[in-house]
Amino acid sequence: ARQLGWVLTISFIIGLAPVAVYTALLMSRTSNILAKAGARPATMGEAARMTLGGDRAAGMVYFAVYGFAFLGNASYILILGQCMQGVFFQSQLCLPTATAVACALCVPISVSVRHLSESVVLCFINLFLILAVLAVVMGKMYFVGRPSHVNTFAFAEDLSFWGVFGAASNVVYSYAGHWLYFELMVDMQKPEDFPRVFLINVPLQV
Repeated sequence: ARQLGWVLTISFIIGLAPVAVYTALLMSRTSNILAKAGARPATMGEAARMTLGGDRAAGMVYFAVYGFAFLGNASYILILGQCMQGVFFQSQLCLPTATAVACALCVPISVSVRHLSESVVLCFINLFLILAVLAVVMGKMYFVGRPSHVNTFAFAEDLSFWGVFGAASNVVYSYAGHWLYFELMVDMQKPEDFPRVFLINVPLQV
């Protein structure tokens, strides 16, 4: 919002949600068509192999999709380290040490969750933690009020093409869980019901 102003921020959040849902529906239809042909893809690489034909196409998709996921998870690990620094700010932990500690704390969770179906409770805990943090922040803003030096602009004063592009990319990334959708569908008892998840997911995300 600081980079765009509230008009463009809200426009991107609302406008890109239908695009994300539409592409997810295309993936669901593709999965159902391939399942009727004999095999349901469990990954985007397998879907590429079945639709585009050949290991080369599958390899390219695997590299692009999971390379993207690797970089995304790497950024999450750095954020975990920064959060650890914030929690133990008096200790003055350097970022590498804080990141290593955060990773060590995550190891029990990553080892105990081997299948997507086992992560349901963890996902709900994560959801309620996010809602709790938002409630605390919004509650403080309501009771304390906004600082006098803070200004809200319909359009950011220093708006630029690259600023808009970068901020829009962040919004796109927030909707970009598609690399996991085939894996989710293959674990479902009724994969054809997968689109129903967006009746809950999209309103919460927006």
